[in-house]
Formats: sequence, structure tokens, C-alpha cells
Amino acid sequence: MNVGWLSEGFRIKVGEGKRVSFWWDEWCGEGFLGNKFPRLYLLSTSKKKECYQMGNTQSGTWKWNLSWRRILFQWEEEDAKELCKMIEEVKIYPRCPDEWEWRHSKDGLYSTSIAYTILTKDERGPVETKFFKRVWNPVLPSKIAAFNWKVMMDRIPTKLNLFKR
Repeated sequence: MNVGWLSEGFRIKVGEGKRVSFWWDEWCGEGFLGNKFPRLYLLSTSKKKECYQMGNTQSGTWKWNLSWRRILFQWEEEDAKELCKMIEEVKIYPRCPDEWEWRHSKDGLYSTSIAYTILTKDERGPVETKFFKRVWNPVLPSKIAAFNWKVMMDRIPTKLNLFKR
């Protein structure tokens, strides 16, 4: 299981775009636009701007306004068209806050049961899976279950663990 499984489970859903970095937040498809279009990022005059600063509302609809340090070459124009096609699918809605969305559920809301399902996928060996199921046995008192979990995760403050810190 990847250490960042929880943070990777969330994505930002753009509303007004005030908390969303245009180039360095994952808001438009998979991945960062700065990584997908590194050449365009280098040519951009708006490297550190949020989404709401990258366009404006005209006649009630959002229009993107990307600016470059120089005129783009033809092969860069093709990248720019691809970028525009990607971002045109996302609309900015003034007075609607940006929100975090849980990727693993249809409604976008975080669910402990879905997170539990993700954690218990059979990527571990059968012995560890059995232990995991026993740790969170509903018959066990919560203090014992929490202690067992700490043992499993090697978080008991033994001399060795304290020395490692």
C-alpha cells in the first residue's frame, strides 16, 4: 500500500478557482498541467496563479485567457490547443467555493468504509490480512483494538522505537 494513499484519494473540484493552482494542482484530469505541458509552463507568464486569475467572465460565461512570453512555435501551438481542449471542459463558477472530492466514491464524499475496503485489498499476504481482520474485530474493546493496531504498525514506544525517533 502506497504511503500517500489517503492524499491521493482526494482531488480538488473547481468552483471559483481561488484555492486551485492552475499549473500545480490536480484539477483537470489526471496529473498536474505543469508536468503534462512542461514547455508551455516555461513559456507561461502566469506560473504561480490560481485558476480564477487565468481568465474572466464575459457575458455570464467563463473564458480562459492564457498568456505566453513569446509567440508560440507551431509544435507548441499544438500543445496549447490540447491544453485548451482539456481546460475548456472545466467551468469556473464565481461564488461557488472549491471543494475536495473523494475519488473512490460516486458522490465524491469521503467514506470510512470505502477507505477500509481500499486498505484491506489483498495486496498483503494472507497472514497479514487475517491479522488485520482480527485487530478490528467488533467483539474486541476499542482500547485493545487500538493497541493491536499500534503493535501491527510498530508504533508502541519501545526503547528501540524511541531511539529511532
